Amino acid sequence: MSLLTMTIFRFVDNRQAIGVDTPQGTPPDAILKALNLHTSLGTRLLTQLGLLPRQKLIVLNGGTAELSPEMNTQLGEALIDGLAQVAAEENIMFITGGTNSGVFNLLGQGLQKWQHDAPCIGVFVKQLACENENTPNKAQLESHHSHFVMVDGQEWGDEREVMYSLIKYLAKYMTVLNVYAGGGELTIREMQAAVKQNCKILLLGGSGRATDQVLAAYQGQPIEDERLKDIAKHPKLYTVQLKEGVDSVKDTLRYLLYKHTQCCSGSLDK
Repeated sequence: MSLLTMTIFRFVDNRQAIGVDTPQGTPPDAILKALNLHTSLGTRLLTQLGLLPRQKLIVLNGGTAELSPEMNTQLGEALIDGLAQVAAEENIMFITGGTNSGVFNLLGQGLQKWQHDAPCIGVFVKQLACENENTPNKAQLESHHSHFVMVDGQEWGDEREVMYSLIKYLAKYMTVLNVYAGGGELTIREMQAAVKQNCKILLLGGSGRATDQVLAAYQGQPIEDERLKDIAKHPKLYTVQLKEGVDSVKDTLRYLLYKHTQCCSGSLDK
């Protein structure tokens, strides 16, 4: 495979990020090497043998639509002072959708607030986003990401295969937790990808739309979409309610990332 093309993103707040132009089908190890994030073979082998502690990876996906003031407050607390704070304190890596909207915007605020230093990789469709604000027909990228993977495509969702190939590769030597909040059709498909990879999934209950629909299916409520029912049956599905507060979010994250080793279904109070 030919060398991947690198880009430096320069944002208006004087922040910079490294990007890699990624054709569909690019091997995940080639992407990580291009971003200078590839762990040595020796380290990976020692980790797989249990001789080194596994690093942590949080994958955040969900709604990118404008939030109501109430939801912005509740979800903002969970992502800014919950997810981002834990990640900063524990030096946890992120993979996200990378745009400056919805859940990713809130995470970016948290990364800034808590001075998160670990890599934060945004994976997006190259043709649909850029670093400049107010560019016609393009979403703006979130400036507190350290790296971007620019995937060739025509519509949102075309980046999913590359994103989850990265996650599958990293899961060989990292503890991976997929976190979902709100979202629609694209989020459902991302959840399906996480289930297929047998990853842990944490639903932020009360965040709306697809996330709450899966939670409703888990609770036995009548749901017509069979995909949601299948996701709800995943043995590594967990939930924390936004109304329980930020301390509950942080406790749940730490439990799933550091203490939970068994494959038990359900919320943590069971």
